[in-house]
Amino acid sequence: MPWKIDTTTRPGVLHLELTGSIRADEMEAFVVAHNAAIDAYNDVDYRVFCDIRGMQPLPPECAALFEKAKAHRATRRWRSSTSTSAASTRGRR
Repeated sequence: MPWKIDTTTRPGVLHLELTGSIRADEMEAFVVAHNAAIDAYNDVDYRVFCDIRGMQPLPPECAALFEKAKAHRATRRWRSSTSTSAASTRGRR
């Protein structure tokens, strides 16, 4: 999988890592896992750290799916969100 979701290494921090090029089916699986991790926090505050330094620019279909994950997060009690990306990835988005 070109993505990892970690909710246990640092309690209260949802750590996301996406790398390489991601196909639509892989992004759909990420969204399902991401939303389940968010829902598992219930009403507890949490933080999000998203590392996309190794991710290639997303095709439009995958970008739309990624936005769905972010929209789901916005409906919950997250305190802050930080993303780390490579300069070349940011420039092509």
